[in-house]
Amino acid sequence: MGPDCASGWAVMDADGTSGGRRAAMAAGRGSSWVCGYSMTLGKDKVFRIEARSMLEVFRLAWDKGYRQVELESDNALLVELMLAGNSTASHIVELRAIHKILHRNWKVHVRHIPKAPNEVVDFMAKHAASSFTSIQVFSIPPQAIRRLIQKDNLSFDL
Repeated sequence: MGPDCASGWAVMDADGTSGGRRAAMAAGRGSSWVCGYSMTLGKDKVFRIEARSMLEVFRLAWDKGYRQVELESDNALLVELMLAGNSTASHIVELRAIHKILHRNWKVHVRHIPKAPNEVVDFMAKHAASSFTSIQVFSIPPQAIRRLIQKDNLSFDL
């Protein structure tokens, strides 16, 4: 996850749910932390929460200036819909927004990955501030997860 410096691609992960809370983070493969986020979405269908998480990852990547992004998701159906490109007619607002953002002037690859434990993302999801309904972006990893990041062989600059 994060900038794969050798290829110039930012590899992002959209994952980490806990009771309607979502978290995603981006960090380099053997490189450095790019950013992370957590947000509380409340109760909704899992698919819609996953789609919102994916949308937020794309927005963060765009806002951070990345123009080559690979997004990894364990939601096979969502990935299939993105690859098929027929989400413009969807009744799910998040899918239409993702379709629109994918057609910006950038290169995006979306790929399915098997569900695997991600301690950093799971921790961020479980500890998302319940008083916030908007996204909380972390340019510097929260103190509580720095040990987990180091365990994943990632670095971060303070």
